[in-house]
Amino acid sequence: MRIQYVSSATVRIWDGLWFTPENGHTVEVTDANVVADLLTHPPSDFAVAEDEPLLTLDGMDRTRAAQLAMAGIASLDELAEVSTEREQELATEMNVDAGIVQQWVDGSEKIRTERAAALVGAQSGSAIETDSEEG
Repeated sequence: MRIQYVSSATVRIWDGLWFTPENGHTVEVTDANVVADLLTHPPSDFAVAEDEPLLTLDGMDRTRAAQLAMAGIASLDELAEVSTEREQELATEMNVDAGIVQQWVDGSEKIRTERAAALVGAQSGSAIETDSEEG
Protein backbone atom coordinates (compact mmCIF):
# COMPACT_ATOMS: atom_id res chain seq x y z
CA MET A 1 0.00 0.00 0.00
CA ARG A 2 1.25 3.46 -0.81
CA ILE A 3 1.64 5.45 2.40
CA GLN A 4 2.34 9.16 2.61
CA TYR A 5 3.94 11.01 5.50
CA VAL A 6 1.76 14.07 6.05
CA SER A 7 3.33 15.74 9.08
CA SER A 8 5.70 18.68 9.14
CA ALA A 9 9.20 17.16 9.24
CA THR A 10 11.27 17.23 6.06
CA VAL A 11 12.33 13.58 6.35
CA ARG A 12 10.80 10.76 8.35
CA ILE A 13 12.32 7.32 8.74
CA TRP A 14 10.12 4.52 10.05
CA ASP A 15 11.26 0.91 10.25
CA GLY A 16 13.80 1.47 7.46
CA LEU A 17 11.31 3.33 5.24
CA TRP A 18 12.44 6.78 4.12
CA PHE A 19 9.76 9.41 3.57
CA THR A 20 11.58 12.28 1.86
CA PRO A 21 10.82 15.23 -0.42
CA GLU A 22 12.46 13.27 -3.25
CA ASN A 23 9.83 10.52 -3.07
CA GLY A 24 6.98 12.89 -2.31
CA HIS A 25 7.02 11.59 1.26
CA THR A 26 5.32 8.49 -0.20
CA VAL A 27 6.53 4.91 0.07
CA GLU A 28 5.17 1.56 -1.11
CA VAL A 29 4.77 -0.58 2.02
CA THR A 30 4.18 -4.26 1.33
CA ASP A 31 3.77 -5.52 4.89
CA ALA A 32 0.20 -4.99 6.13
CA ASN A 33 1.39 -4.97 9.75
CA VAL A 34 3.77 -2.09 9.04
CA VAL A 35 0.98 -0.26 7.19
CA ALA A 36 -1.27 -0.72 10.22
CA ASP A 37 1.47 0.59 12.52
CA LEU A 38 2.05 3.63 10.33
CA LEU A 39 -1.64 4.47 10.19
CA THR A 40 -2.16 4.14 13.94
CA HIS A 41 1.06 5.32 15.65
CA PRO A 42 0.56 8.34 15.66
CA PRO A 43 -2.46 8.29 13.40
CA SER A 44 -2.13 11.85 12.11
CA ASP A 45 1.44 11.50 10.75
CA PHE A 46 0.70 9.02 7.95
CA ALA A 47 -2.15 8.46 5.50
CA VAL A 48 -3.02 6.23 2.59
CA ALA A 49 -1.50 8.01 -0.42
CA GLU A 50 -3.88 9.58 -2.93
CA ASP A 51 -2.36 7.46 -5.71
CA GLU A 52 -2.88 4.14 -3.88
CA PRO A 53 -4.23 1.66 -6.48
CA LEU A 54 -6.85 0.31 -4.04
CA LEU A 55 -8.53 3.72 -4.23
CA THR A 56 -9.49 3.03 -7.85
CA LEU A 57 -12.07 0.47 -6.69
CA ASP A 58 -15.70 1.65 -6.61
CA GLY A 59 -16.70 2.69 -3.11
CA MET A 60 -13.13 2.56 -1.78
CA ASP A 61 -11.71 5.54 0.09
CA ARG A 62 -8.68 6.16 2.29
CA THR A 63 -10.55 5.07 5.43
CA ARG A 64 -11.67 1.79 3.87
CA ALA A 65 -8.17 1.17 2.48
CA ALA A 66 -6.74 1.72 5.96
CA GLN A 67 -9.30 -0.72 7.36
CA LEU A 68 -8.17 -3.30 4.82
CA ALA A 69 -4.58 -2.80 5.96
CA MET A 70 -5.64 -3.28 9.57
CA ALA A 71 -7.23 -6.55 8.41
CA GLY A 72 -3.95 -7.67 6.81
CA ILE A 73 -4.58 -6.64 3.19
CA ALA A 74 -2.18 -4.05 1.80
CA SER A 75 -2.50 -4.40 -1.98
CA LEU A 76 -4.80 -5.13 -4.90
CA ASP A 77 -3.07 -8.50 -5.33
CA GLU A 78 -3.75 -9.48 -1.72
CA LEU A 79 -7.37 -8.38 -2.04
CA ALA A 80 -7.77 -10.40 -5.25
CA GLU A 81 -6.77 -13.55 -3.33
CA VAL A 82 -9.44 -13.15 -0.64
CA SER A 83 -11.71 -16.18 -0.28
CA THR A 84 -15.50 -15.96 -0.09
CA GLU A 85 -15.28 -16.77 3.61
CA ARG A 86 -12.75 -13.98 4.16
CA GLU A 87 -15.01 -11.58 2.25
CA GLN A 88 -17.69 -12.22 4.85
CA GLU A 89 -15.22 -11.67 7.69
CA LEU A 90 -14.02 -8.41 6.15
CA ALA A 91 -17.59 -7.19 5.72
CA THR A 92 -18.21 -7.81 9.41
CA GLU A 93 -14.89 -6.27 10.53
CA MET A 94 -15.39 -3.20 8.35
CA ASN A 95 -19.11 -2.90 9.00
CA VAL A 96 -20.01 -2.91 5.29
CA ASP A 97 -22.28 -5.04 3.16
CA ALA A 98 -20.66 -8.27 1.98
CA GLY A 99 -21.63 -7.36 -1.58
CA ILE A 100 -19.39 -4.31 -1.40
CA VAL A 101 -16.42 -6.40 -0.30
CA GLN A 102 -17.16 -8.89 -3.09
CA GLN A 103 -17.25 -5.95 -5.54
CA TRP A 104 -13.81 -4.84 -4.31
CA VAL A 105 -12.41 -8.37 -4.66
CA ASP A 106 -13.87 -8.72 -8.16
CA GLY A 107 -12.55 -5.28 -9.10
CA SER A 108 -9.07 -6.10 -7.83
CA GLU A 109 -9.09 -9.38 -9.80
CA LYS A 110 -10.08 -7.46 -12.94
CA ILE A 111 -7.33 -4.88 -12.46
CA ARG A 112 -4.77 -7.62 -11.83
CA THR A 113 -5.84 -9.43 -15.02
CA GLU A 114 -5.66 -6.20 -17.02
CA ARG A 115 -2.17 -5.45 -15.67
CA ALA A 116 -1.00 -8.95 -16.56
CA ALA A 117 -2.44 -8.67 -20.09
CA ALA A 118 -0.79 -5.26 -20.55
CA LEU A 119 2.55 -6.67 -19.36
CA VAL A 120 2.33 -9.64 -21.73
CA GLY A 121 1.37 -7.30 -24.57
CA ALA A 122 4.28 -4.99 -23.80
CA GLN A 123 6.72 -7.90 -23.69
CA SER A 124 5.35 -9.31 -26.95
CA GLY A 125 5.60 -5.92 -28.62
CA SER A 126 9.16 -5.53 -27.39
CA ALA A 127 10.16 -8.92 -28.78
CA ILE A 128 8.60 -8.12 -32.15
CA GLU A 129 10.44 -4.82 -32.37
CA THR A 130 13.71 -6.49 -31.44
CA ASP A 131 13.23 -9.20 -34.09
CA SER A 132 12.44 -6.66 -36.81
CA GLU A 133 15.48 -4.56 -35.92
CA GLU A 134 17.79 -7.54 -36.23
CA GLY A 135 16.26 -8.79 -39.48
